[in-house]
Amino acid sequence: MMRHLHTPDRDNAVRAKNNKMKTRHILRLMVFIGLALMIALLGAGDRVGAMSQTPSASGVAARLAAPGNALLMPALAHSNSLPAATAWYVATTGDDGNSCQSAAAPCATVAAAIGKASNGDTIYISAGLYHEHLTINKNLTLRGSESGDTILDGSNNGRVVRITAGHTVVLETLIIQNGRVVGANGSNGNNGANGQGGGIYNAGTLTLLNSTVRSNTVIAGQGGAGSTGGTGGKGSDGGNGSNASCGFSSCSDGSNGSNGSTGSTGSTGNRGGTGGQGQGGGIYNAGTLTVRNSTVTDNSAIGGRGGRGGNGGRGGNGGRGGNGGNGAYLWFFGAACSDGGDGGAAGAGGSGGRGGYGGYGGLSRGGGLYNEGNNVAISNSVVSHNSVSSGAVGAAGSKGPKGAYGSWGTPGTTYVDGCTAHGGSGGQFGSRGPGGNGGSSLGSGYARGGGIENAAGSLAVSASFIYSNNAANEGGGIHNWGALTLSNSTVSGNSAR
Repeated sequence: MMRHLHTPDRDNAVRAKNNKMKTRHILRLMVFIGLALMIALLGAGDRVGAMSQTPSASGVAARLAAPGNALLMPALAHSNSLPAATAWYVATTGDDGNSCQSAAAPCATVAAAIGKASNGDTIYISAGLYHEHLTINKNLTLRGSESGDTILDGSNNGRVVRITAGHTVVLETLIIQNGRVVGANGSNGNNGANGQGGGIYNAGTLTLLNSTVRSNTVIAGQGGAGSTGGTGGKGSDGGNGSNASCGFSSCSDGSNGSNGSTGSTGSTGNRGGTGGQGQGGGIYNAGTLTVRNSTVTDNSAIGGRGGRGGNGGRGGNGGRGGNGGNGAYLWFFGAACSDGGDGGAAGAGGSGGRGGYGGYGGLSRGGGLYNEGNNVAISNSVVSHNSVSSGAVGAAGSKGPKGAYGSWGTPGTTYVDGCTAHGGSGGQFGSRGPGGNGGSSLGSGYARGGGIENAAGSLAVSASFIYSNNAANEGGGIHNWGALTLSNSTVSGNSAR
């Protein structure tokens, strides 16, 4: 039986080989332990952060890129993570020609940053006053300064923010003020257009966080004026008197003409248009709205004035009197004469038509918030000092002018030859027709929901204060047509007449 000889060189080689294998096993174990620890730490961090927000793909990537996490980067490289969102910056000292992708090179206007941004991006707006009229047609977050001094101002010349359908938007730590929307006036008796959402018009999905919507106004358009009444008909002319006639031995007088008839009354004008509705002085919601830790205050909605009543129509002209008939005479063993018939009196002009009634004043609904969309959830917020005022009734129209007098008929011819054959008198002129009355006023509009009007969908209010709002008619604080849930909230000090 052979035996291996244990020489010093051989023993050293074996020990080196064993040490090398142990080192490999230890390195593999360290890598495995390191991977397990990193995964556990990342999971724990996400669970803690979930109380404030869901970690984004960019946030996870930043953690994995930190020193000591390089072992996990290959796994991320092969994942299907979303692209990182881009941050954009706006400051009053900025320039819209800048890249706007750093606080050192911001845009000057929020509108420019929105134009550069893509879905999912965030726009950071430094403290300051920005005169803006924004249309947001992307999924974006607009975040103001933590100092609470970032102001989007509509300059009382248009809406401040409009969010289009199908888009999700977050407005955070912003003051939205001095929006003013005026509906178009109607014409030719048509209704005025509605005024909607002076501060915010939302047709998408909006979350309003830690923000204030204040001092915004909507004014609905005025109804178009009623039409003027029709002109009265002309009085008919009087009939002509017939001529006297003579036969072989005698003459006969002519007969009188018939009197004319009074003209017809003019047609009534059409009613003035109804004033448009003022809806949502602060916020108009046609989508889904969440309001949290925010204030909606000092906003107003005003209904449009009704259209003015139409003026009365012009009276008809009087008719012309009939012409008198000619006299006639005859010599037959002496003179014989006969008179012509008198012309008939003309008819009077007809009365002008009454002008159209003045239009009704428009409604006003939801001084602070008007909901005609899906769901509205308000929590930890204040809705106060908002108001609604109905549109005024349309003014009465003026009385129409009188028509013109008619003319006299022409007298017949008179003959004198041994006797006098008188011509008939011309018929009397027709009187002028009276003007129509102007259209009278009908009634003013109605004002509902000084603080909030929930016209459709559901409204949930929790842990909030709704106070000191005013409506001219109903629902000083809240006027509800849909589903309302009110919990842990205070509704007080509101007024309605």
